[in-house]
Amino acid sequence: VLGVIPAQFVPNVDPPQLAAGTWSGTHTMLLAGWIGSVLLLVLGALGIRSLVSLTERRTQFAYAVTHELRTPLTTFRLYTDMLAQGLVNDADRQGYLDTLNQESRRLADLVSGVLEYSRVENDRVPLNRQPCRIGDVLDAVRDDCAPRCEPAEVRLEIEPNGTADTIIDTDRHHVMQIIGNLVDNACKYGRDPDDPVVRIEAHEGNGQLHFDVIDHGPGVPARLRNTIFEPYQRGDVESVPATGGIGLGLALSKSWAKLLGGQLELLSNARSPRGARFRLSLPLT
Repeated sequence: VLGVIPAQFVPNVDPPQLAAGTWSGTHTMLLAGWIGSVLLLVLGALGIRSLVSLTERRTQFAYAVTHELRTPLTTFRLYTDMLAQGLVNDADRQGYLDTLNQESRRLADLVSGVLEYSRVENDRVPLNRQPCRIGDVLDAVRDDCAPRCEPAEVRLEIEPNGTADTIIDTDRHHVMQIIGNLVDNACKYGRDPDDPVVRIEAHEGNGQLHFDVIDHGPGVPARLRNTIFEPYQRGDVESVPATGGIGLGLALSKSWAKLLGGQLELLSNARSPRGARFRLSLPLT
């Protein structure tokens, strides 16, 4: 039937040409498709990276907490069983009770540290800012830290360097916690048998008040300097294996310093090739 129709089909061998520089709807669709694909790839990579990071942190947390819980729980179980069965004579009973009391404090500190780090990560740390006289803060630090240095046979020295009457507006409790954590770490990792001293120096500079905590120990190994403020890092545990803790002290201290408008950093100790110098800097105004 089609053969008898008086018509002829002539194909268009020359496709329509667009003028130079003309942007068509097809180009727009292709570009949008490519951009969308790239964005999906980037978002997917970021999501996978975040998931891996979260998984690693959860693994570190689980390992650190379970490892730290094992010793005090074992001690509790063993000692309480011995006390309950009457296997401890009266002369040794007080020593067992003192050990249980010490381990209970250790567990309480562990739980407090984990809860505080959770508050920091969720921006729920309450601050109580008020004018503080530096001399009063240093006196309180001495009263709090000196007894904690005695078990490690470390002598605490404090040098105000003319800052005793300086007033700053800050949270005294968190300042003392930061300095206390630094002193505790110095006693654990920075004790030098020939010079068992931990020194706190306060001084002003560049509109800031600096608290330097200095020890004369072996210092922070080069492999740890970039990760020392990350959570669950426990310093040089190879040389000091029995210090305890889950490695949240410096991470918490750095977060607290940031909340106070300052910073916490590890400096090189220019006065001695040995030792570590941590500096807490707070704004004067």
